[in-house]
Amino acid sequence: MRVIDRRGGCYEVRELTYGRDYVWRPGRVVVECDCGRRGVFMLSRSVCVCGADHAEVVRRELLAGGLVEEPPWERDYREWLLGGGGRLLRSELCDREEWEEI
Repeated sequence: MRVIDRRGGCYEVRELTYGRDYVWRPGRVVVECDCGRRGVFMLSRSVCVCGADHAEVVRRELLAGGLVEEPPWERDYREWLLGGGGRLLRSELCDREEWEEI
């Protein structure tokens, strides 16, 4: 068996009219099996049509990809949370407590 290619999992960002949509694309490994067939395998699908299970190789290759980068919405969330003024916005919990007192 031989590993041909490896792609780590990542988020695909799609711009929509009302904002952004984040779609997770799981990591995948292209393996040439001992039977001669090539296949694209993921953690959820690692068995070749010949019956050989490549789960251990797929797991090892995907973990070798290194650390997962920060999700793309984290930066946008921090900017929103700071509100542009450099101070944190009030939490919704504080608002709820105030409304309960009224």
